[in-house]
Amino acid sequence: MNKDSNHWYLNSSPLKLISQTSWLLFAAIFALLAYEVVESSIIAKHGDNSLSLFGFILPLTTFLSASAIAVAIRSNMVLVKSHQSQGHYITSLMLWAGLTAILMGGVFYISKGFVLSLLGFDTWLMQWSQAQQVFYKAEIFSYLNYKIYSLVALFLIWQISTILRTLGYHKRSASLLLSWMLLKLFMLTQIIDVQSTALITELGQLHFTTDMTFALFGLMLLSNKIQFCFKTLKLDIIFNDKKTSIILMLQQLVPPLSLAFLMAIVVRVDASHIGVFAIVFRLEPLLLLLPMVLTASLPASIGLNFWAGNKKCCYQVLKLSFALIIIFQLILATFLNIYLAELIKVLCPDCEQVKMIKSYLALLPFSYAALGLAVLYPSCLNAIGRPKQALFKLVFHRLVLIPLFVLVGYLSGLQNNIYYALFFAHMAAGLFVLLHFRRSLKPKKQNDEKLYTPLKNNLIKHVSVD
Repeated sequence: MNKDSNHWYLNSSPLKLISQTSWLLFAAIFALLAYEVVESSIIAKHGDNSLSLFGFILPLTTFLSASAIAVAIRSNMVLVKSHQSQGHYITSLMLWAGLTAILMGGVFYISKGFVLSLLGFDTWLMQWSQAQQVFYKAEIFSYLNYKIYSLVALFLIWQISTILRTLGYHKRSASLLLSWMLLKLFMLTQIIDVQSTALITELGQLHFTTDMTFALFGLMLLSNKIQFCFKTLKLDIIFNDKKTSIILMLQQLVPPLSLAFLMAIVVRVDASHIGVFAIVFRLEPLLLLLPMVLTASLPASIGLNFWAGNKKCCYQVLKLSFALIIIFQLILATFLNIYLAELIKVLCPDCEQVKMIKSYLALLPFSYAALGLAVLYPSCLNAIGRPKQALFKLVFHRLVLIPLFVLVGYLSGLQNNIYYALFFAHMAAGLFVLLHFRRSLKPKKQNDEKLYTPLKNNLIKHVSVD
C-alpha cells in the first residue's frame, strides 16, 4: 500500500465519507443494474415465453450473485478488524473465495434441476408441446451451466473489488466494476442477436466471457497493489469463526428464498405473474440505486470508524444516509408515476403483462423509501460485527413480513393485492429498522470521546490511502 492510505476514513465528515466513497461507485452500480434492466427488456421483446422462462432463472442467479457478495462481505469484516496487518490476509481471502465458488458451483450443478422443479418449472412446461418442452429445458440449463462455469470469476471480481475498497483504493474498486458492466452492456446491445432463437443461451455465453475477462483483469489490478504470498496463508482468520461465515451466507440466501416463495405461489395461481417478476424484480434494484450504492460503499468506512472507537461518526453517517435515501426514493417514485407510460413503452410495450406491470410500478416505488433502509442497514451491521442482528432484520422482512402479507393478500381473492402486500411489508420493515437504529446505535457521548482519540491516533499509523 502507499504511504498515505485509508486514514482519511477516520478524519472526514459524514458527508465527505458518503460522497467521496460513493460518487464513482454510483456510476458502476448504475451500469450493473442498468444491464439487468436492459437484459430483461430484450428478453421481454423476444417474447412472453422467453420472459417467463427467464423468470425461473432469477432466484437461482440471484442466489449465486448474493453468495459472491457474502464472501466479499466476510472479507471486509476481516480487513476492517485487522487494520494493522491487512496485507497479510489478502492471499488467504482470495483463496477462500475461489474454493467457496468451486464448492458452490459443484453443488449447484448437481441440484439445479431439482431446484427448478421446486420453483414450478415442470408445472409451467406442461402447457407446451413435447418439442417446445425439450427446447425450453435446453435453453434454461444451458444458461445456468454458463453461469456455473464462470462462478469462480464472479466470486473473484466481487472479492477483488471489496478488498481494493477496504484498503482505500476506492477509485480502482469502482473502476473495475464500471468497466465490467460497460463491456457487458456493449456486448448486449451490439453483439447479441435479439432475434436469435437461442437468445437465453447466448446471454449465458456473454456472462461467461465478460466475467472470465474481468476476473483476470482484477487479479492483475490487485497484484499491482498487493504482493500475493502463499507462504503466509492465514486461513485461520476464516475458519476460526465459521459461525460468522455461515450467518453471512444465510443472509444472502434470504432474498432469493423470498423471491422463490413468491414465484412458487403465483405460478400455481396465475402464471402471468412470472413474466411480471422477470421485469419488475430486475428493475427494482435500479430504482433502489442510492441504497444499493451506499450498501457497497459505506461498510468499509463505517467498519474502520467503529473499530477505531468512533461510534458517533458511524451513527451520523447512517443518519445522514437514511435521510438521503428517504428523500431520493420519494422524489424518484413521484417522477416514475409521472412518466410511467413512457417507461412501459421502453421496457415491455407489447407483452401481455402490461397492466400488471403498471399496477406494480404505480404503487411499490413509494414503499422503496422504507425498503432502501432495510437494504442498507444489514450491511452496516455486518461491518460493525453484528451479523446476527443483520440476519434477523433480513429474515423478519423477507421471510416473515412479506410471506405473511402476501398470503393475506391472496386469501382476500383480489389479484392486485400482492402489490399492496409488498407495499405494507416494505413499510413495516423500514419502520422496524428506524426503531432499532435509534435504540441500539446511538452512541453515548461521554464514552465515545474517551475511546475515539487514542484509538484513532494508533490506527492512523497503520492505515494507508489510494
